[in-house]
Amino acid sequence: MAIFDSGRHYEVARYYSLTNHLLAPEVFVMSKISWDKLSKNEQAAVRESAKESVPYMRTLWDAQVEKSHKTVLATGVAVNEVDPEPFRQAMTGVWDSFITTARQRELVNQILAMGKGGV
Repeated sequence: MAIFDSGRHYEVARYYSLTNHLLAPEVFVMSKISWDKLSKNEQAAVRESAKESVPYMRTLWDAQVEKSHKTVLATGVAVNEVDPEPFRQAMTGVWDSFITTARQRELVNQILAMGKGGV
């Protein structure tokens, strides 16, 4: 909902459906050239700092989502709760056509476990 809010989509779209069909991961990236210039100790410090930043980033994100939810509701947009199960069921054949190796299945299972979903 944060993107719906920040993009001001609520100005023209009067309905918002909570499908959770798109979840954008937040990633920390760094140039390999810059990374390679760091000492092993500096690389370890960057890795540790990145790991330590995750709970703080999630707290900030959750606060932004809550703020955006209130903003969008205040504009009169109708927010629809959506049962994801029919979407999961409809995707079964699609998943099977793309998940062709044991490693891919393992990764998908890990992702689904994190999201408590199912294929």
